[in-house]
Amino acid sequence: MKITLTDTVKNYEGKPIVEDGTRKNLTLRDVFAVALNNLAPEEQLTPEQKFKVFELSKRIFEDTVIDLTVEDAVLIKERVGIVYSSLIYGRVCEVIDGKV
Repeated sequence: MKITLTDTVKNYEGKPIVEDGTRKNLTLRDVFAVALNNLAPEEQLTPEQKFKVFELSKRIFEDTVIDLTVEDAVLIKERVGIVYSSLIYGRVCEVIDGKV
């Protein structure tokens, strides 16, 4: 599935979420990068998981559109669910599941 990484993430009112301090709209690329490269307290990734995260993280910065595999989509949704709030997780699920 193709995802446009420069699309903005919207709040519950449908307005773009602005990152604190930067006055920049939060994009899917921003969310994916943070979610993939941060851990919850006391969370551990195996070396294999770390390498998958590394490879996917590189891909999200190569172009403005990424073609996600089902495995990529599952990993992103899992990581976003751990790192972000319900709003961000819901918006990511809408995009990945094709509901937007």
